[in-house]
Amino acid sequence: MAVPTLLDGIPGCDAQFDIYYRSKNFLTPHPAQRVGAVTLPEIILAMLDTEILRRINNQKREHTAHPFKAGSAGLDDFAFLYSRLQSIDVAELEQYLDLIDKVASGHIDCKSCTAKILVFCDLFTRERLPERNAFYAARYRKTVSQRPDQKRDYYREVSESIAKQMGQRPGQ
Repeated sequence: MAVPTLLDGIPGCDAQFDIYYRSKNFLTPHPAQRVGAVTLPEIILAMLDTEILRRINNQKREHTAHPFKAGSAGLDDFAFLYSRLQSIDVAELEQYLDLIDKVASGHIDCKSCTAKILVFCDLFTRERLPERNAFYAARYRKTVSQRPDQKRDYYREVSESIAKQMGQRPGQ
């Protein structure tokens, strides 16, 4: 059974990103986390930071209309993740990104929420995972191009959320 992705249900999506994304297994353990020939996602999840997991899972289970609108829990949770994910190992970051991708898939009906999640993913991967960053940047462009009537600056909205979380005034 195929894993649902941000690409499902979007006609004309570039095949190269579909191939890249589907080549990444959800919860692929780091070689050091393998037990014999068996991989145990439960062990991996137990090894991950519980506060980061809680924040991601909060948004995975969120059923409000727009959980990533200004001042909402979604923006606050992901702004918290920004500082935490900057200092972790790349292999661990990939594990969290796989979970965040599932969150984004759950909010695919709201283009604004999806765009903000993709902005966060772009920021999380910008310098550390160039291939995955290219994927998120392409998905972001595709998502905002589906709403040409809106001229919102999602990067600014996310940056303000991060600055607020870090105790700074926007633009500092």
